[in-house]
Amino acid sequence: MIISAQDYEDFDYILASDEYNLSHLKSRAPKGHKAVVRLWGSYLDDNAIEDPYYGGLNGFESVYQQCVKLSNAFLDEITSKESSSESSK
Repeated sequence: MIISAQDYEDFDYILASDEYNLSHLKSRAPKGHKAVVRLWGSYLDDNAIEDPYYGGLNGFESVYQQCVKLSNAFLDEITSKESSSESSK
């Protein structure tokens, strides 16, 4: 998938699976963009998404579980921010 300059305005968050992709996303970001561009793993353990092809017999299951944990951590953080900003109004 190709990320367009408009994506940095249309989306609140753009998450990268690893440092290489993060660097690429940041280098393409237009100045003053709205989106938060972060490593997906930064919401939990700062680890990149593992490559399932090198994970042995359970590689894909392991990566799936990693993605579930990271998604939950991401959602916990952003919903916590939203609820704290709403309660301060």
